[in-house]
Amino acid sequence: MAPREGSYTKAELETNPDFAKFLKLLKMNLPLEKVLIKVKVAGFKDEDILHFVSPEEADRVKVKTDDKAKQERIERMKKVEKKAPRPMTMME
Repeated sequence: MAPREGSYTKAELETNPDFAKFLKLLKMNLPLEKVLIKVKVAGFKDEDILHFVSPEEADRVKVKTDDKAKQERIERMKKVEKKAPRPMTMME
């Protein structure tokens, strides 16, 4: 199931194989800010991952994600992911 324009419901996300890796990252205690960046790069919405955290954590992160520099980093990451890896040569 690919990302779509609107947000998903919690039940839809729990069964979405493309979203499962983000839930696993949360279970591994990766900082929510890092997971949120990965979610955005993958094309999902902030609200999608915030279904799975406490309301206090969601409020804390919402304030931080308004930062313009963070948005610029996300855009740069998207560009890097779109580039194809260069093939390795025998010299490397």
